[in-house]
Amino acid sequence: MNDSGKSSSFALSTGGLFHRLMQLVRLVEANRDHPGRRIAVFIGITWLPLLILTAIDNTLTGAGIKLTFLHDPVPHVRYLIAMPLLVIAERVIDPYLHAIVQHFGTSGLISNDAKPLYDKALQRLNRLKDAMWVDVALFLLAFSLGWIFELASGLSTMDQGSSSWMLTVAGEAKDFTPAGWWFLLISIPLLQFFVYRWIWRLIIWIGFMNRISRIRLVLQPAHPDRSGGLGILSRGQVSFGVVFAALGAMKSSTLAQEIVYEGRTLSDIQWEVIGHVLICFAIVTGPLCTFFSNLLNTKREGLRTYGTLGYRLTETFHKKWIKNLSKEKGGGLITAIDPSAMADYTAVYETVSGIKLIPLNRSSVIWLVLILVGPFIPLVFTQFSVKEALQQLINTFV
Repeated sequence: MNDSGKSSSFALSTGGLFHRLMQLVRLVEANRDHPGRRIAVFIGITWLPLLILTAIDNTLTGAGIKLTFLHDPVPHVRYLIAMPLLVIAERVIDPYLHAIVQHFGTSGLISNDAKPLYDKALQRLNRLKDAMWVDVALFLLAFSLGWIFELASGLSTMDQGSSSWMLTVAGEAKDFTPAGWWFLLISIPLLQFFVYRWIWRLIIWIGFMNRISRIRLVLQPAHPDRSGGLGILSRGQVSFGVVFAALGAMKSSTLAQEIVYEGRTLSDIQWEVIGHVLICFAIVTGPLCTFFSNLLNTKREGLRTYGTLGYRLTETFHKKWIKNLSKEKGGGLITAIDPSAMADYTAVYETVSGIKLIPLNRSSVIWLVLILVGPFIPLVFTQFSVKEALQQLINTFV
């Protein structure tokens, strides 16, 4: 099977039952994308009913309950920030991964004898992302584990004997409000499905990268990206940061709720935040480590080859410009050597010696760290005003 057509139109977010349903209701069309329309529809399903039901139930801003809907950061961050980010992620990630697939197919990175292995890896990737059963399984997982986990860890007000927009507590009797039932049975599973769907697609993309790293790659040690031609992978992996920004926003909203309503402090959660950021950073960048041996071998071979060439060039340069022996054997080569050529060679050799063993550039690392840390910055303002936070920052560096 020839996968050239597949690679020319590759998009990781497409395929599967959910994508077919989006096409059926025209939220996704062949030549037009409607992220704004999809975001509006999903907000209308998850967040808007909560707003209406809490308004009817007098828990929107009502007195006498510990946690009103408008003062709970969790539903607003999850469905007005995190969910739109998961939708927008398609527009961010797909172009980068499409470029990577095209790059592998047309740049010459894949040797001719390895083409069948590459085509097989791409076929497997497309088959797994297009499988109908996956979305069914992910939805069942989201519907079951999603709200069970929420009951176990997120709805802590059940054990505090106080009513909220989700719960009505009367003595020993506890029951969910209409908004609470909608939150558990509709809002949570839908958001969890989006999360699980992206996690699945990240997993199969990582599998694809791993298979590519094990076939014969024609890496160029003098490539200006200092990654043998694999530099494009850095931008592709960092694009997944949008998904992890959404996860960070969800985590941050839960921590904000705990700080404001359960008495936790920034010092209590600092290691939890650091751990979350480090784990997400490792998940995003980890797949690039599979190319370590390829790049190490390329660097070794490049240093050997260009080192040998460098010796010949410098020897000839020395004879011509220092000993003035331009008429010795090898004069043709000597004639071609001048200071400009030596400078060019030096630049090439520095590129070879500077090959990164992991195809990850500094700017990508900086952007990824900012993306992962960004959702947790608002937590500072749960305990400090903007003025106090700025003063603390100034005192830290001055």
